Amino acid sequence: MQVEIVLSAVDPWIVVGSIAGVVAAAATVIGVGHQIRSSKGGRERRGVQTTASEPVAGTTKIALELKLSWMWPTYDKGTLGPDSIGLTLMNNLAHPVTWASASIDLQDGSGRHLALIDCAPPGMGLPQRVDAHDSSFTLVAAQQLRDQGMDLSRPITARANIATGETVLSAPWTPGH
Repeated sequence: MQVEIVLSAVDPWIVVGSIAGVVAAAATVIGVGHQIRSSKGGRERRGVQTTASEPVAGTTKIALELKLSWMWPTYDKGTLGPDSIGLTLMNNLAHPVTWASASIDLQDGSGRHLALIDCAPPGMGLPQRVDAHDSSFTLVAAQQLRDQGMDLSRPITARANIATGETVLSAPWTPGH
């Protein structure tokens, strides 16, 4: 028994149209996936999230971190300045960032914060460039915070505003006196 093979003429435009449809569908899937990934990264860059993270050698490392601590500025001839609260911004990114401004959250539950303007000694003010894998700091005299009604026996939280619009929050820290 022989089977007869019938070849029919196929319109080449139907073939081309089918291939184009498959390519368009694949491009749509790739485009949607890219948009989702980009929007997640964009939120971190715009400061919607308070910390950004990036994979570093198989681990997740915080890209920008703000820590509070006690600092005593030392001037010429070993003179010590007043006890101060230091804000240290650590940049674990592969590129520099510009630390534009800083503030300390008020402790009244209002969500308002005290901007640290012209409170640091010369050379420690903001804005500052923070190189990749480096850190920088600024400070505010503890008495200046007390004068603004801050209770340094209660936890305080600080903010570092980056020139890209990102805001980095510190963990709550209790100065202790």
